[in-house]
Amino acid sequence: MAFLGCRRSAGAAALLAVILSPTLAAARSCAKAIMSCGCTIDAPGKYTVGAPLVGSSGADCIAITAHHVTLDLQGNPITGPGAPENFRSGIHVKRHAHHVTIEGDGAAISRFASGIEIDGANVTARNLSADDNSTGVLIVGSISGTHTCACGLFPLCPPPASHNSIEKGEASNNGTRGVLVSGGSENTVERVEANNNGYAGICVFLGNRNRIANFTADSNGCYGVDVSHLFCPEQQCIPPLPPAKHNSIEKGEASNNGAYGIDLARGSHRTRVTGNTTSANGTDDLFDVNSHCDHDQWKGNTFATSNQACIH
Repeated sequence: MAFLGCRRSAGAAALLAVILSPTLAAARSCAKAIMSCGCTIDAPGKYTVGAPLVGSSGADCIAITAHHVTLDLQGNPITGPGAPENFRSGIHVKRHAHHVTIEGDGAAISRFASGIEIDGANVTARNLSADDNSTGVLIVGSISGTHTCACGLFPLCPPPASHNSIEKGEASNNGTRGVLVSGGSENTVERVEANNNGYAGICVFLGNRNRIANFTADSNGCYGVDVSHLFCPEQQCIPPLPPAKHNSIEKGEASNNGAYGIDLARGSHRTRVTGNTTSANGTDDLFDVNSHCDHDQWKGNTFATSNQACIH
């Protein structure tokens, strides 16, 4: 796991490559019992993974484009090639897919750009680990308008990935982030362990009304939990990036991180941070960039250090 340094742009180039890379046409439709990588679930129904899967560079292992799908991994691992040029996912739920359930039964997804990428809505993934990827779990929503930034181009983005849920899982030892919600709304990350990631355990960029609860985010390179709107310097984004608003961080643990346990950075507004425990973080346990915490609510947290008296 490479340490990226505590910069807002850390990992942005790799993330942009995932978001902006062209989608390759799937070679075939998935059978009900999936025995190899390189297929697309393009019809509703129940599917199972019947054996350990090994992916190849430049392709998602399993893509999902249909609605009302249940995919049971039955504990089988999905392993990617691990090459730097592999901007693909172990499981990729595409933007028009919805009402999808991914049951891991303890399965591990590793060595992809993203272990799981969710671009759709009403998707639940549970009981699995997404470790040793670039990003463990990536939920990709929209970024309003078209933004030209120092770090890349955001063209006419899809609608927000919304009402998705990551439950009872692990997203650790990833190169950048354990879980990243980028532009999504009303998503839930609950009972997830996100430890020892290169940059941060759990991040929310540009997203609104997302809930992070009952989590562990320890020993990450910079942040346990990070909420912001910055992919690149603000003055270089045209038009300005929208804020991340009304997100909730509750009943989690964020300790021994390189900079902050919980970080409300520039662009975070009206965030509710309650009942968390943090300690032994490199700079401060709790940090709020907004003067006098603005409309952020900090209540009932256990911590040793913070940057403002309005943090409780």
